[in-house]
Amino acid sequence: MGWDIVYRLALDAYICLNLLFCFRETCDLPLEKDYRRTRFYQHMLRQCTFSGMASDIPTEPHRRFFGIVEKQFHESPRLRDQKRWESVPGYSSDWFPYGLISIDELLVSESDIADVGYLPTASDVRHVRWILCDRGLPVELAISVMEAADYRQKRRLNIPHDPLHPENRDQLLSYLEYCWRLMLNCDIMAKSIGMKIPWRHEISSSLVDLIGCQCDEEWKCFTYATDAGSEAGGWIFI
Repeated sequence: MGWDIVYRLALDAYICLNLLFCFRETCDLPLEKDYRRTRFYQHMLRQCTFSGMASDIPTEPHRRFFGIVEKQFHESPRLRDQKRWESVPGYSSDWFPYGLISIDELLVSESDIADVGYLPTASDVRHVRWILCDRGLPVELAISVMEAADYRQKRRLNIPHDPLHPENRDQLLSYLEYCWRLMLNCDIMAKSIGMKIPWRHEISSSLVDLIGCQCDEEWKCFTYATDAGSEAGGWIFI
């Protein structure tokens, strides 16, 4: 697996969340049409957090931020309820209903687990360690107990699955800075070994991948669909 996917995933997340963060307040959309129900956001989320590559290194930091566990999304789409979508125009084995389902449906669309359970934040981990130590356990033993229970930080967002929530602002800004530094470090490494990352091409490719139309009739992509019986595509961008 090439290391180019490291900066590409960071670029996808950086572009998507920056656009949503900068322009969301100018949009007066009903609650049911929030940014998490757009093809734009859902495609980025799945693309940056899927499992199945030779290494989890490129996706691990993104999973930690968004609160996505291993194998929640697969390298190739594996919809649990494929029959529900077979009547949708343009359906194929590699088709995915971006923008046609809610964020809650998306999170379990490929997993047999109905609920991945609660994912602790860093503050949760510190609080539980404090409770164990307050009960009389030495710090080392408290840490061993938590490691045995796999109780460690598994998400960074205070409000899960809503990075643009006001209470997640600090985590969002920190994550965007992380993505920027990751791209910068990749560029420095590329130059040090005589390579050049074609950023103009990568940015164009990211925008086409995230926002570009993939159906026969472009107007369908901007039709907000709520079920498989509606026009295919859903909202791409708001």
